[in-house]
Order: sequence, then structure tokens, then C-alpha cells
Amino acid sequence: MERVTKLLMFLLSSSRPMTRDEILERSELYGPSNESERKKFRRDRETLESAGIEIRTEIGLGEQAGSTLYEILEEDYFLPDLGLSVKEQLALEVAASMVQLDTAWDEQALIKIADGEPLPPSPAVAQLAPSAGIEKLYDAVRSRAKVYFDYRGVPREIEPYGLLHRGGNWYLHGSDSGERKNFKVIRIQGEVKLGEKGGFLAPADFDAANAMSSDPLLIGDEKEIVATVEVDAFMAKRVARTRGKIVKTNPDGSILLEVPVRNPMAFRSWLLGLRDHAVVVEPKEILEDTIQWLTEIKGQ
Repeated sequence: MERVTKLLMFLLSSSRPMTRDEILERSELYGPSNESERKKFRRDRETLESAGIEIRTEIGLGEQAGSTLYEILEEDYFLPDLGLSVKEQLALEVAASMVQLDTAWDEQALIKIADGEPLPPSPAVAQLAPSAGIEKLYDAVRSRAKVYFDYRGVPREIEPYGLLHRGGNWYLHGSDSGERKNFKVIRIQGEVKLGEKGGFLAPADFDAANAMSSDPLLIGDEKEIVATVEVDAFMAKRVARTRGKIVKTNPDGSILLEVPVRNPMAFRSWLLGLRDHAVVVEPKEILEDTIQWLTEIKGQ
């Protein structure tokens, strides 16, 4: 591991891409170039790559024509300056140390934020289990590379703008054929493939904080459905202040609300909280879904 660490620092400090034989000779980490030393270098390189460190390769020209050149760019390894004040950096360090991602790379990120000195362990206040392929998606967002995957049985080519965590799930926000959409990461089918880095430009107005609603009923990638709900006079004013659009007020004080829904589960939870003060009127699909859900609960 000492040799692998020194190889990492050697490649980071190199001013240009280098061939394998140059690395073997100049790094002073290996013996004379032979099959044994070349295998040792290959294992060390694979160790670095398995840790998520990108070693870029290219084919040499001129005197190095046909040779593979290796380098690690600082922007691929070091976290760029985030322009944080001392208070902002401390707040970010504390938050990062208290959220566990069940991976090794969350600790690596924390070390980079804290200038190489990890904070002492803090009691975790959140546990976020990453979905399969999320590291590739992070890499795609960072490097502005298009991603390719199947979603709902349809091949997609997405320009990824950001990753969001909402309601216990990860979502990829990006452009699908010019239309901005949110994709629930656990619903991505098959392997996530990346295109060339720098394959697109993110829109200047992209704001991750506003890329998805904070309203639980609107968090999700489902097609938006507008539910019509009748709320009795007892709860009408309270509900009207926080939810939906009033389309009718009845003589008895009850109201009809139009409630946009992207998350049926969250909608059912909100509805249950109103007990017998609210009734789903339409559309039919939400009405039937709610009846089926209540029937299943009764059966249990």
C-alpha cells in the first residue's frame, strides 16, 4: 500500500502523461523493466482504479507512437475550491460526518472537505443507502457526460444535471430529448453507461434545490395526476391553507380541492390523516387506487 500511495502521488505530480516504462524507471518504485515489474505496476494501477481514482490513458505520438500514456489529473482527484467561508466549511464537515452512506467514498469525500484531516466520529443522524450505479451517475454529473440506461423499458439518453435525495430515494435530474425530468435511480434498469466527458453544458439556470418539489405529494417520477377531493366544513379552512386549489365552495361550507399528485403513496398518507373529513371524487384511477389500498389495510 505504501508503493501504491507513492505511485498515486507520482502520477499526480507529473507534468505530462508518461509511458509505463517511464513510470517504472523514474518513479523509483520498481526494478528494471521486465515482465514481473510490469505485472506489479498493472496490479498497482488496478488497485488505484478500484478505489475510484481515474487514471487517464491515451495513445502516444511521435517517438512514443503506439505506446500507452498514463496520467492522473488534479481535477479528477482533488475537490475543487468550493469558495466556502470558515463557518460554511465547518457546517459542511459536521453534516457530512453525521450522514452515513454505507460506502467508503463518503469518508473519502469528507477527508477532502476537511483538508485531509477527518473529523472525529459523530453520532449518525441519517443513513442513506446508495442505489446501484449511483457512483457512475455522480461521475457523469461532475464530468458532464451523457448517461445511457433503460427506464420503464425504454432506452434513454440523458444529460444529467444533478442528483437529489428526496423522501428516502435518489433521483437523477436531467434532460431527456430536451425535456427536463426526474428519474428514480432504483428504477433504472440494467447497466448505466457514460458517454464522453464534456458532452453537454448544464443550463445556467439549473438549481438543484428547486429541481424537485419539497412537497411529498409531488416527489417522484410518476406522471402528474390532479385529484379532486371533497373536504367537509370542519376541515375546509385548515386544508385550504396548505393544500391544492379550491374549485368550488358548497353552501354547507365544504369545498372541492384540486390536488396535484406524483406520489400516490404520499397522497394516500395525506388523505388518511384527514380521516372521514375528506372523500376522493375523481379521477377514477386515484379513486380505485385509494379503495384498493383501504381494502388491503382492512384485510390485514
